[in-house]
Amino acid sequence: MIGALASLHFAPTERAAAALRAEGVAESAIHVTGNTGIDALMASVARLGSTPLLQYAMAARFAPILADGRPLLLATIHRRENQGARLGAISAALAAIAGQGRMQIVMPLHPNPRVKAHFKARLAGLPGVHLLPAISHAEMLWLMQRARLLLTDSGGLMEEAPALGLRTLVARKCSERPEAVDCGAATLVGHRTNVILEAVAAALAGPPIPPMFPFGDGRAAWRIANHLEAALGRPVERRALQPA
Repeated sequence: MIGALASLHFAPTERAAAALRAEGVAESAIHVTGNTGIDALMASVARLGSTPLLQYAMAARFAPILADGRPLLLATIHRRENQGARLGAISAALAAIAGQGRMQIVMPLHPNPRVKAHFKARLAGLPGVHLLPAISHAEMLWLMQRARLLLTDSGGLMEEAPALGLRTLVARKCSERPEAVDCGAATLVGHRTNVILEAVAAALAGPPIPPMFPFGDGRAAWRIANHLEAALGRPVERRALQPA
């Protein structure tokens, strides 16, 4: 309903703009700006890199992970579609990876009691496995910057990881963020144990990916402000916006 009533549509990607056109939205109402989530990501990364006290706090918080020295697999699983038998297959893959001893696994646990209880029962105490309570966005970004690989079913992380040069294995059969797959930053692996293990091995054998920006370059808010000024006929306040 909101889409039908809107006068302006700020699409994060060309693919999203094409979907709007297919729904009958007028071309003049569609503007491809990038995703403001990437603006927020880059602002947070800049803050992490320029605040010594915050860097010290992160290093102290995650000292055991830094001390391990092995490549880091960061995992987050929470979607309802992955609960039940699928959760068991995913946790079996993580347990097998831990048993191989090639990587350490860091997994912030989702507050959902069923998800949390399952992973604690299957993974707690395994060598090289760090199960964490829910963490802040800054803490997640700090871990993502140091991870070799991300296994997730989170759409938000699937958007953020390419901009950090973090290869992503998506524990879903399909995704509403196909741009990450199209650019080569993400791979759909589903929930099957053997498929996840093969994908992890292939990712480790290949080189790291460079930062990619399929969802925007960090200047979406500035572009949106430009379009709003044109539509409203007056200036829009631009606090801390990056120029296009």
